Amino acid sequence: MGTATEVARLPDRSSLGPGLRAALFLFRQPWLFWPGIAGTVAWGAFLFGTASARGKLDGNGWATLLAIVPLVGFGTGLMLGMPAWFTLRALRPPKHRFSLASGETLIFEALANHFLGDEGRGGRIHLTNRRIAFVPHRFNIQLGTVDIPLEAAQKVGWGRVVTPTGLPISMQLQVGLETGVEVFVVKQAEELATRIAEACRRQ
Repeated sequence: MGTATEVARLPDRSSLGPGLRAALFLFRQPWLFWPGIAGTVAWGAFLFGTASARGKLDGNGWATLLAIVPLVGFGTGLMLGMPAWFTLRALRPPKHRFSLASGETLIFEALANHFLGDEGRGGRIHLTNRRIAFVPHRFNIQLGTVDIPLEAAQKVGWGRVVTPTGLPISMQLQVGLETGVEVFVVKQAEELATRIAEACRRQ
């Protein structure tokens, strides 16, 4: 990436790695992990017991059931745990809201995702004459906001996120800081990167 007053075109990035990490992150959450374990045990007892009673628990039967039981068990956990979690989050007021400080003006805002660890969090990204701010919506697991003063932005770049076959599926914005890189997925990544660079030049 270039300096904060320049916009760099980044190489295409694969969607495969972040997608797999996000799925694993989701299934590690207690409200899904433990119902999934319980579902796996319950379905395992039922399916193995039924197959054994019918005399169909041979070598192929064991292999098939061992492959199926975790899928069915965690599928059941997902169907039970996720609606309950979404309902609880829906009943709570949003933890954070974006607001402008005195003398601050909004330049650009859009729907975006932000990567915090292995979670791609949905929300809105806001560019003002002072900062880049991301506020996640209430249905993310991690609800912390991102607030980047423009003077802290050292690099800015944009690029495509593609499937393993090279099909573009989204646009990525990267803001380089002294402490690391903040990564966002936003449809207008190129436009936003340009606006960030322009705002930085006015500092």
